[in-house]
Amino acid sequence: MKQFQSKKLGRPTRFLERIVPQRWKNKIFPYIVRKAHLTKVALEPLAYKYSNDLKDISEKDIVWVNYPGEWGLGNFINLTPALQLLHEYLGYPIPVLFGRDYIRRCYLDCPFITILHEPLATKPLITRPPVDYYNNSPDYIYACNQIRKRFPVQSHVPHTYIDRAFEQKYNKILHNGILFLRGSTQNDPFYLSKKIPEDKYYKQYMNGNLLIFAGSKTDHQRSKGLFKQKMDYEFIDEDIRWVLGLISISKKIIANDCGLAHAAGAMNKNLTILWKNTILPKNATPGKNTIYKMCH
Repeated sequence: MKQFQSKKLGRPTRFLERIVPQRWKNKIFPYIVRKAHLTKVALEPLAYKYSNDLKDISEKDIVWVNYPGEWGLGNFINLTPALQLLHEYLGYPIPVLFGRDYIRRCYLDCPFITILHEPLATKPLITRPPVDYYNNSPDYIYACNQIRKRFPVQSHVPHTYIDRAFEQKYNKILHNGILFLRGSTQNDPFYLSKKIPEDKYYKQYMNGNLLIFAGSKTDHQRSKGLFKQKMDYEFIDEDIRWVLGLISISKKIIANDCGLAHAAGAMNKNLTILWKNTILPKNATPGKNTIYKMCH
């Protein structure tokens, strides 16, 4: 059964969403959405064959993923448990074509992904990340459930994954400070205003701690005006693996709702996410040491 999403539900759909019992929604809503001519997304059926070596499989039988550039890092991190289940079932690392190079560089060492540099001739299994727009579960669980509709994969949900990259020479500094992350895949002012908590929510962490910022040059430009108090250290670099290395050795991380927060959650870091106008549980991270604080 294909999944669908709507940018704007029509009146009949909104009405039915109020009156249809929850247990019927998964069966009835896809049909309603098809009739409403809403936008198709995501998982397409594709022939597959088990093998321990990707080279032994005909290209027409390879299950692969085309991850487009309009989707960010956090969405792909939430897709990784589903890809790991596919890897365990099919027996080969899942080929992925990344639309954004910085996301590709986050998975150079991933044991269950093979990076493609050009698309295969066949139709990809996934063309955008499965997202639970009904907000019934976190996206990383929802993605696994969508895969199970097409493949008899195992019932467990693996933890999200991202490369830890390399150790940094700033190890001692990061062990005695708080790492601040403020990322975003968009520059739209309205979008950013919905994602960034006010200054007052950061102040409780600033007294008596070394304050450290890490991120890209674009992230740093967006952060101007957020911190009334200057950071003690600012590590600015376009290499995402450099930032992953800093995250991997940090003792404490404060972040907004961004892909780098999901990266820290994938590493089970001591993480506080300051949410603002963000849907839970859909956008949650499975990080075992993650605390969420709603900031409006």
